[in-house]
Amino acid sequence: MLKLKGKVIQLLSNDIVPVSQFEHFKNSQHLNDYLRLQCYLNQSKVGQKALTQTLNPIQEEQNSEDLKQEINRLPEKNTLVNYRHFSAYYAQYEQIPYTLKEITRLREITFREQNEGSGLECDKDDFDKTYTHLFVFDHQAEKIVGAYRMGRTDILLKQDELSSLYLSQTFEFKKDAFNLQAPSLELGRSFISPAYQNSFYALLLLWKGICAFAYSHPQYRTLYGTVSLSQKYQALSITLINKTLNQHTPSVQAHHNYKNLNSAEIEGYFKKYKLPLPLLSALVKGIEEDNKDIPILLKHYHKMGAEFHALGVDKQFNNTPGFLLSVDLAKAPEKLLNLYFGVEEKVSYQQYQSPTL
Repeated sequence: MLKLKGKVIQLLSNDIVPVSQFEHFKNSQHLNDYLRLQCYLNQSKVGQKALTQTLNPIQEEQNSEDLKQEINRLPEKNTLVNYRHFSAYYAQYEQIPYTLKEITRLREITFREQNEGSGLECDKDDFDKTYTHLFVFDHQAEKIVGAYRMGRTDILLKQDELSSLYLSQTFEFKKDAFNLQAPSLELGRSFISPAYQNSFYALLLLWKGICAFAYSHPQYRTLYGTVSLSQKYQALSITLINKTLNQHTPSVQAHHNYKNLNSAEIEGYFKKYKLPLPLLSALVKGIEEDNKDIPILLKHYHKMGAEFHALGVDKQFNNTPGFLLSVDLAKAPEKLLNLYFGVEEKVSYQQYQSPTL
């Protein structure tokens, strides 16, 4: 200490660990090790440099009359959910040309806020033509609330070409992979329009729409997709999320692996302990300068009982890290299934038996 006489010693602190988190620690040694890890992480913050890209001007908003006319022409079966002045629909590319243009416009706007997206005037690709589009429409404001893009594997894989799946660009699926064993729904390109991101109903209606679609197409038992880990996250946060959740499924491999930012302190902690999601959340919030938490969609899938298979870098999506996961929908927690399906519909879906060949 005498050698430091006359010098400034900088001290940094993370957030206070709330008492409610103490239930996750086995004993005082476990608590001490966790707090020590927090200190090391606070000392070792390393920024994740977002890749710069040229951003073209966003395309013009579509005329609301064109959207309404297209939506009104959809068959009755394409309406999945009605709630107040909101409705959830599904449609194919050729059914909603104007609506899909607006969806791709809003996707690009939303993704750019997270340093993702294509950088083009809208976020579109050839998979939009073959995938099913699920979206929520606000009839009062005449606006798109949010959307999902769904790949129906039993239809897309009829020619046995994995290239028909968008995620085959990021991951190698071996013959025994979970999505090749039975009809599955590949979920992707999810977004909630910026105007509705503080709305409780936006994500709820999207998921009620997904489950309504599954109820009317009960052959789909597995949902799978990726959660993007925005380049606004520090590399250290992404490393911790990967270390905590990645189950390293042998039947799936990333074409481009994410390079973890490892340290002796992180390795030492994970050799001794598992990290529950609330404690992971606290570490990430301490690392991030804006105090942001892990992605809300990742938390949602975790609540659904998701398995996390691999973390890969999506070269088609501004080199964004994406966590591949799957959900056995019929085995998700009853409380959530009751909310998204309804009690009777849930039971009917769970009892469905696929026809034997």
